[in-house]
Amino acid sequence: MIFLIRFVTSLCLYTFIGNANIWLNPLNNILLVFGSRFFLVLSPLFSKIFCRYAITSALLIASTGAALLCFNKNLYTILAILFLGVGISVSGYLIRSEAAETISGAANNKIAINAGSLIAGIILLFTLSQDIFFIIVTVILLIITLLSWIRNKRDTNIKLPIVQKVSKRRWFGWSFLGITIGIKLYSVFSVLPQYIILHSGKLPSWYGILVFINSGIIILLQKPIMNIVSKFQKDHKALKFTLLVVFLGMFLISFPNCFNVTAFGGAFAWILMLSIIECIVSYLDVQGARDGCLFIKELSIGLGGGICVLFTRCFPPEFSGISLGLFGIISIIIAVMLLYDDFKIST
Repeated sequence: MIFLIRFVTSLCLYTFIGNANIWLNPLNNILLVFGSRFFLVLSPLFSKIFCRYAITSALLIASTGAALLCFNKNLYTILAILFLGVGISVSGYLIRSEAAETISGAANNKIAINAGSLIAGIILLFTLSQDIFFIIVTVILLIITLLSWIRNKRDTNIKLPIVQKVSKRRWFGWSFLGITIGIKLYSVFSVLPQYIILHSGKLPSWYGILVFINSGIIILLQKPIMNIVSKFQKDHKALKFTLLVVFLGMFLISFPNCFNVTAFGGAFAWILMLSIIECIVSYLDVQGARDGCLFIKELSIGLGGGICVLFTRCFPPEFSGISLGLFGIISIIIAVMLLYDDFKIST
């Protein structure tokens, strides 16, 4: 049941993020993307206060946020998005922590997340009014909140990963890496749709197909690609290759015009390369766990996502992609400089 809950929250989140390019103003769009990751910092507090009902409590907060959006009033929008961000990010991290107790659980959690994004792509093919969408999301979130409450008749609490104390140099290094990963991750939901909207005046229905393709590629190729990359761990060849691939991803984000992404064929080629890069970049989870910085990286991904939306929604379209890609390149250079000694001696 826990993976059903993760699937549903992922489905609701990515469908909303996809439509946020049209429905939300820049500030609320930034808050949605930023909060959907960054508020996982509250997970230990939820775990301590609500114990085994922490996931249920987080889902109830997310449901409240969705319900507030049904009123379609600007006064409630920011509060609603904050509630959604807290609920989705905290419940997601707690589920991930519980799933990580077993190898199969961790794998199933990732499949559930990408399956949610996959179905979100199908939903984006259809035009839904905001009112209908938020009513449906509210009902669905309330149902899984009830399911979560029912399954919480267990004796033990969720064991969160211990956040290790690390040096400031390592902390900042992984923060910059996380920002870069966040920019790449959310480019599919921000850079591409905003570029299309600004140059064609609308978001075509085939954008949903691209979101579907992005998730499908990750589901199919994630494990095979990781198996290949992991064979080159000697002398940190896998890590060096992964960082090089991240550089490539920033260049792709900088120049979507080179692929003519306003047409389906060009957008498909752009998405295909970024999806493969996403599979390779997952290797940084391994290195982050070794360095005790996985939590820091996850927090920074939210910040990177917020920066991605900020650049694409607030900068002139002719400069937003280049500026965002340059910001990502600078961030990863700083990260490598800060973490060079760690990468050199880690095993």
